[in-house]
Amino acid sequence: MTRTSIAAVRLSPEEKERLQAVAANHGLTESALLKRTIDRIVDPSGLLSNAAADSPAQGVRLNRLVICLHPDIRGEVAERAKARGLPVATYIAALVRSHVRHLSPLTKIELREFEKGVVQLHLIGRNLNQLTRRANAERLTAIPRREDLALFLKTCTAMVGHLEAMLVANKKAWELGHE
Repeated sequence: MTRTSIAAVRLSPEEKERLQAVAANHGLTESALLKRTIDRIVDPSGLLSNAAADSPAQGVRLNRLVICLHPDIRGEVAERAKARGLPVATYIAALVRSHVRHLSPLTKIELREFEKGVVQLHLIGRNLNQLTRRANAERLTAIPRREDLALFLKTCTAMVGHLEAMLVANKKAWELGHE
């Protein structure tokens, strides 16, 4: 059912505060509380409409949600979002998702960088594999020099260290403030 009509009422500041408090106690928005109240007055038995089909669980909109952050954390949240290269709303959505699902998610940027590191390690492994095959096929005694192998090993070790540090930093960034 499409709802296009609006019913308005003027309230005193005290009435508005009481309405907000009652709505908050029921976990509803003021509008949802008023809609439920009107529905119960107009159709107390619920026979005229199927309220369960019209409204999501407990009157909560699930596709969009408006939240108010306490003023003392707004700046910190914005800084953390900026540090991760995300809009504030996206960052908050990721926080909620990680909390509900017990995840330590990588952002798209971090995941892309992680994938680049994995690709680089894969390419180094492929090059080593080709050198080994060539040396075995041609019965070469001149295999890569010791310095070349040391450089390969140093590069791979550095890449693995970098990727591990990135995962640890990511986990700490999501856990910060939850000690």
